[in-house]
Amino acid sequence: MSGIDIDKARALDLGITFVGDEWKCLQEDDITVSILSGGFSGRLYIVEDVSNSSNKNPNKKFLVRLYGGKLIDKDDVCKAGKCETSEGIVFFANAMKGLGPKLLGVFDGGRVEEFVPSHRINEVDLSDENTERELIRKLARFHALQVPVSKKKRDLLYISATYQDEYIRENILKIINRLDLSCDCIEYLDEDYEDEHSFLRSFEAKVGGRLVFCHGDLNRNNILYRDTPDQFNERVMLIDYELAATDYRGTDLSLWLMNRMFSLNEDGSFQQVTDWPDINHRRMLVTEYLNETRKLNYFEFDENGIDTVDHVLMEIDFFTMYGMQLVKGFFKRMANNEFFHQQSDVLLRSWISFIPSSGKIYAQHKKYFIENYSKARALDLGITFVGDEWKCLQEDDITVNILSGGFSGRLYIVEDVSSTSNKNPNKKFLVRLYGGKLIDKDDVCKAGKCETSEGIVFFANAMKGLGPKLLGVFDGGRVEEFVPSHRINEVDLSDENTERELIRKLARFHALQVPVSKKKRDLLYISATYQDEYVRENILKITDRLDLSYDYIEYLDEDYEDEHSFLRSFEAKVGGRLVLCHGDLNRNNILYRDTPDQFNERVMLIDYELAATDYRGTDLGLWMMNRMFSMNEDGSFEQVTDWPDINHRRMLVTEYLNETRKLNYFEFDENGIDSIDHVLMEIDFFVMYCMQLIKGFFKRMPNNEFFHQQSDVLLRSWISFIPSSGKIYAQHKKYFIENYSKVL
Repeated sequence: MSGIDIDKARALDLGITFVGDEWKCLQEDDITVSILSGGFSGRLYIVEDVSNSSNKNPNKKFLVRLYGGKLIDKDDVCKAGKCETSEGIVFFANAMKGLGPKLLGVFDGGRVEEFVPSHRINEVDLSDENTERELIRKLARFHALQVPVSKKKRDLLYISATYQDEYIRENILKIINRLDLSCDCIEYLDEDYEDEHSFLRSFEAKVGGRLVFCHGDLNRNNILYRDTPDQFNERVMLIDYELAATDYRGTDLSLWLMNRMFSLNEDGSFQQVTDWPDINHRRMLVTEYLNETRKLNYFEFDENGIDTVDHVLMEIDFFTMYGMQLVKGFFKRMANNEFFHQQSDVLLRSWISFIPSSGKIYAQHKKYFIENYSKARALDLGITFVGDEWKCLQEDDITVNILSGGFSGRLYIVEDVSSTSNKNPNKKFLVRLYGGKLIDKDDVCKAGKCETSEGIVFFANAMKGLGPKLLGVFDGGRVEEFVPSHRINEVDLSDENTERELIRKLARFHALQVPVSKKKRDLLYISATYQDEYVRENILKITDRLDLSYDYIEYLDEDYEDEHSFLRSFEAKVGGRLVLCHGDLNRNNILYRDTPDQFNERVMLIDYELAATDYRGTDLGLWMMNRMFSMNEDGSFEQVTDWPDINHRRMLVTEYLNETRKLNYFEFDENGIDSIDHVLMEIDFFVMYCMQLIKGFFKRMPNNEFFHQQSDVLLRSWISFIPSSGKIYAQHKKYFIENYSKVL
């Protein structure tokens, strides 16, 4: 066998030696040998029995892999500590676990592998979400392999630095000139790497993660989709383990997510076909990975720390930057190899075009990581917006913890924990990042609003002493005052004065004059949009998981058109004052301060992301409905009281109107639209609007993977609320018809 080819005689001998007795009856003219790939790190040949009796040969095809590639040879720094024996053992272990092709035999310089009918994974395969879930499960099993290879962590930055130190700009300029491309294409390669590597080194130990047996080369060439399922009834198969080594799991997970963005063509060129997966998609994959990992039971699972979904998401966000630095090094070194220059113009153009794209991808990930995780960023915000006391602190003097990863935003608490923190008058502050897990910035319920308008509402509310101070704003978020407090609860509300206080605060919020759209928000349009997205199968997954009857979701199965028509027919007749409504008066968004404010009051409204112009009755009705439910720390809730009786409602409306009259921001009509009875009618009517919005929200939520990742306790409380909400709506409709329809 030559170093660059394999002849028929050698192929036939390998078939006889390792594959099966059927090959003993064949001659050289009965077989074909074709190159399948002349890869960067090895060469692969397919040997086939094409004799007249080939249909009787159960192993009519097999593969021969020869070690040693054209861009990555056996002495490459990325293969340090590995040898042909270790590669063979990894292949064998993977096959033994049913994760890849069988190892049929090994010989000096190569190995014989099972041929599995399959194709490279492609966009059609990945259009089915289950395919990628399969891939992630396979990867989790690969990570669990116990093989006798070095347990010393592979150093990707050392490999990157080694490659980048070999950069010869003139070599890549030859390709630029050949393709008639601008030198702007390689500006990213001209940048030094030392600062970026220092930045990454400073965070590596802090981010960390599980050290596992990583694949190391998860591009689409190395992921096959079988023609028929394997013993797990799965079709995804990982191949090519030449770069496998001990590393942080986040390197493999991020490498796949990055390679997922690019489609490989038959000529070796590639093109970007999708963006970096959004947070919901990443969260879905990480959940799948951790669920499979837990089953494998090869370490003590830390479900509240290093093995949480959020921690692994952070690992991915961080180690993506490691992978990008390795890719940068590979690009800087490739042009030194004549093999690279021999490739087609089409292939080279796709590779060179990727260089500026990779620079942008790296910059985006760095920006995202700093804004979302970095103590350095938190300290900078403290120095910039909070006070001079923060200038004396180091990163080790502060803590950054997530306070809530909410449906429409993420909230972090930053605290000075230094020895001098008792002298810091602002030892805590909050950082809010825009963009949520169930309600993102493009959600229809936020139409017409933007980060600027949210900031203005927050600022105006603080100026009136109604909520926390706005300390600063930055691209993607804001810095808020930390006010010692707790979510309003039943103990607080047992004092009637607390709810009176809340209603007065709401009246003052309604009076805010801010530069937001004066066009009325259309709750029924939002509800219809949500309900049109209903996919019953998605919520059935949850009822099945919780072993609940399908009766729980009968209310969701009902059409909304008739109810919306009914409500539309009365809207103008009921009417009411159009004001700046809060829009999200659940107990999470109402705090009870540890100490009184300047009004000698303790109630405080927060979270104004859904604030918009609407009828005042929507806010009042929404509060009275949410008052019925107590929120638990785990996010679940339970009904603790009934809809308030007429005396209680009348007391609250009286308090609201008395406060509104004092604010004097419109001509008060005490005998008409601003009478107690009229506002009571508004509440009785617009609470049905709110119920329709909630119905839409429930019909749409199960389409989001984030919802499925919640605990059984939380999901059970939410699903149990569906039939209750149907009854509440029916009761309100009946009451409204009996009491108001004839009058209107």
